[in-house]
Amino acid sequence: MGIVQHVRIKERRKIWSLYLLLICLLFLCGAASFFSVMDYQIYGTQILRTVTEEHEGVAHMKKAQALLSQFAQHAADIGLIDESGKEFGLARSSFTRLDNDLHGFPVISTHLPFLNTRLYAGKHLVPLSIWMARAGIEICDGIKTLLTRFQDPLKAQGSGITQSDLDFIGSKVHKIRQFVEAALAEARQLRTSDVSYDARTAALFESFQKTVPSLYTWLADIELALPVLPALLGVSAPANYLLELLDSAELRPGGGVIGNYGFATFSGGKMTGMRIIDVNMLDHPFTSSGKQIPYPIAYQWFGHFLSSRSWNLRDANLDADFPTSARYAELNYAREGGKVPVQGVIAITPALIQRLLSLSGANHPTSLRPPATARAAALFPYQPTSVLVPLAQAAVSLGMTQLHDQRTFSPAQWSESVPLSQLLQVLLDSMRSKDLQVYFNSSVAEDMLLHHQLASTIGPLTHDGLFVVDTNIGGNRANSSIINSLNDEVLLDESGNATHTTTLNYTWSPAGTILGGVSYHGYVQLHLPPGSMILSQKGWNDHGILATFERKTAQGDFILNNLEQAHAITVQWTEPGAAKKDASGWHYRFLLQRQAGTQWQINLRMRLPVCANTVRTSGGLRYEPARGAIMTQSLDQDLPLGIDYSC
Repeated sequence: MGIVQHVRIKERRKIWSLYLLLICLLFLCGAASFFSVMDYQIYGTQILRTVTEEHEGVAHMKKAQALLSQFAQHAADIGLIDESGKEFGLARSSFTRLDNDLHGFPVISTHLPFLNTRLYAGKHLVPLSIWMARAGIEICDGIKTLLTRFQDPLKAQGSGITQSDLDFIGSKVHKIRQFVEAALAEARQLRTSDVSYDARTAALFESFQKTVPSLYTWLADIELALPVLPALLGVSAPANYLLELLDSAELRPGGGVIGNYGFATFSGGKMTGMRIIDVNMLDHPFTSSGKQIPYPIAYQWFGHFLSSRSWNLRDANLDADFPTSARYAELNYAREGGKVPVQGVIAITPALIQRLLSLSGANHPTSLRPPATARAAALFPYQPTSVLVPLAQAAVSLGMTQLHDQRTFSPAQWSESVPLSQLLQVLLDSMRSKDLQVYFNSSVAEDMLLHHQLASTIGPLTHDGLFVVDTNIGGNRANSSIINSLNDEVLLDESGNATHTTTLNYTWSPAGTILGGVSYHGYVQLHLPPGSMILSQKGWNDHGILATFERKTAQGDFILNNLEQAHAITVQWTEPGAAKKDASGWHYRFLLQRQAGTQWQINLRMRLPVCANTVRTSGGLRYEPARGAIMTQSLDQDLPLGIDYSC
């Protein structure tokens, strides 16, 4: 009996122990629930405050950005910069308070479901916002300082930029770059899913990821360029640039014959003068004295067709790669006795002059007459009565109506009514279209143009591409009377090979008038990928295939008589492995490049393999299942195109 009683006592103790454990667990759960409720109440006040601060900070950042956008339209309004700087400062204050509040949350907060995700994201997003607000403050401060020193680059009045100004810019850029780098470091700690809890936050984060890295790259480039800027801007001594005024009616690979040349002079960053000279004043005395410049091997075709023994400045731009043509222009200028030292070359086409005239809203000089054709009117509303009158005359000095042999212009006469921001936008757009081409002798500055695809180069290809380059070898100004269209049919097979049927059409304008001849004699070069293969060709006299600029270049000449309505050149060629395959599917990239001074109407159609589905296009292509990817438009600048598909 004693043993049985002892066993029963032990069992009762176990039961009581289980009861006690259960009571403790219930107590702990109750306590946890109680403290959770208390946390929600305490955190509720903090969360409300942080949300308010977040909204205030974002509102100030958006207002600051909007003011900077307004400044872009009214570049001389320092008041907008002041307001923007204040808004960036208010944003920094709001985000700094928010950052302090976030660090005030207890560690246990990270275990609460309703706070964990937001706290993690906030502890990176808020410092990111602070860094960007600080960068904005520095940007506004730098712009304001520069504006007070450098109001208008086309006005000679004022001291312009000094070395101390450049040192100031350098310190600002360095500081801004550090702030942006810190913001990017915070962004790298986040994934898109970390900010998906709020659509607005996710959108802002996505925008940051797309735009800020390019800003960081620009800042890095500016830092590299600062040491060479004094020489380029004429800070210590005036800087001269060789100026080429291209006549696109007589086309050359670089954009047109160099009918006039001259110099653009900069002092302290301001354009203080522009001197324009008839190119014959340089070329004719040189050749009349019995001197001549032999054609390089790559250009002997040009001398053969024009029966010219000397290669002068007028025809120095026989490559569509502007850095190459610019270096030859400098070399020929010096060979022919030119004495002015230059920092680089600037070339402009009539299309840029048209844009500048439209921007100024000024009347056209009386020495310019209406063009003979509708197409010429579209390219340039008025052409000189003589090729010796520079096309740039109207843009740089509207009050002067005739150039005799040489003339010096004051850019300030034209810039009075033109906002600086609009002028800069026109110049940037014209660099993209190659109607303004710039080359710097400084490799650092030139590399910056190359990096941002503003150097007007041919260059190597990493994918499929086509660059059509025309040369007028007939010695007349027929290009203004010809309408050009380019048709390219591309067939992609299941192995990723691209087969092109490229057709170039040359058609006389109905009202066309040819100055200097009754026909058009053209020399055409097709710059293709280095691994491409020519399958067939017709419509030209084949001059073989060359390897130039890491491309394969097919070339030939043809004659379009004015008795004929049109002429067509068709070349069929293939690029093996043009479409690349990876785990996500097939990817096809195609770069269609524009020659300066030309206006091609393009008609593209890219047909995909029968197995293709889930098609996405880029660059302006439109996909239609029955027709493929298509595009019809003017070729106004280089066009990078793309198709992604699965198969």
